[in-house]
Amino acid sequence: MGMKTKSLLGFFLVMVFCVTLLEILCHFLPKSFYEFDYRYLYFSRNALRNVDNTYWTYAPNARVRSVTIYKYPGAPAILEGDVTLETNNVGLVQRTDLEKNKKTIALLGDSFTEGQTCDPWFYSLDEDFQKNNPDTQLVNMGLMGTGPQQWELLLKDIKKDYDIGKVLIIFIENDFERGIFSWDQHQLDCIDKGICTDDYWYGIDPSSSQEDILAATESRSRSRHGRSVKKSLDGFLRRWLYFYRYIRATMKSITDADIYMTESARNEAMDKNLAAIRRIISDVGTHNAVFLSVSSRPEAERHAFEEKTKHLVQELASFASPGSLHSLLLGPDDFSEYDGHPNAQGYAKIKNTASVILSEMADASRVP
Repeated sequence: MGMKTKSLLGFFLVMVFCVTLLEILCHFLPKSFYEFDYRYLYFSRNALRNVDNTYWTYAPNARVRSVTIYKYPGAPAILEGDVTLETNNVGLVQRTDLEKNKKTIALLGDSFTEGQTCDPWFYSLDEDFQKNNPDTQLVNMGLMGTGPQQWELLLKDIKKDYDIGKVLIIFIENDFERGIFSWDQHQLDCIDKGICTDDYWYGIDPSSSQEDILAATESRSRSRHGRSVKKSLDGFLRRWLYFYRYIRATMKSITDADIYMTESARNEAMDKNLAAIRRIISDVGTHNAVFLSVSSRPEAERHAFEEKTKHLVQELASFASPGSLHSLLLGPDDFSEYDGHPNAQGYAKIKNTASVILSEMADASRVP
């Protein structure tokens, strides 16, 4: 073996060692980033509806298939969730229909409450609750992508027909940065009719095979990212090397710091959502509103709530009833590998914590 060959071999071995060491070290760093550009979402057709062109719920009494896939160019697709939701008579993720003139406790929340990417945890919680509290019903108002302003509208409409006297508000800090949204006609046409460009959500038949959905994802990936060697190499490295994903995400966070929301816009949204919470509390009564703060994935990775979450909890404590604020700090292993939602283990922890709180709320309502 010549000197030049030996030098090249030695350089290659050093590079392999350095990459391996860097990969190992980066696995101990928090996975505090999301890669939405590589996420592909699917809904079964005719699963969504807008209410008064203001906010959305699911279609009533429907079976809704929801699929979440991550696909990096040049690498195989990753199936993060494939679930079928069942909705009740008012279009919420719940197997039991609501009964009029029955005492009701509402769970308000976002996708963590809905249970996105996994079988909804509310189903088993509701079943267990009804066994011990036959005189009280629960209503699951958890809807993905929603925040307090939307929860207020939904609660107000449902309360017109149902006796909702108590609420459990399950939230992450990001919820207070959200406004009210409904699906625009282009999004509905994409999901229901397949008239799409490069939309976030695509429509599927509930009976579609995973192979067909993965094939559709491959086509969407080519449309979204192209087929260049550069993109394929970038996608391949993102898929298999965590340190590469970490470096690219860090660079993006620096260059696109305000791409989603400026600080002033965030503060404005926070004020509007806190005002919505105040109105909810005013509606049901201060002692009838309980809160559960759940950690987001970045917080779980860091094993601590962020300062903005702590500040939000302090704001809520200023007008909530004493003892009504609860928190749940999930761990890194409680989340999906790529997605920002909890896995089955994480959702089980949310369910168990909510179950204890709801039992206390139901017991309190029976006190003479």
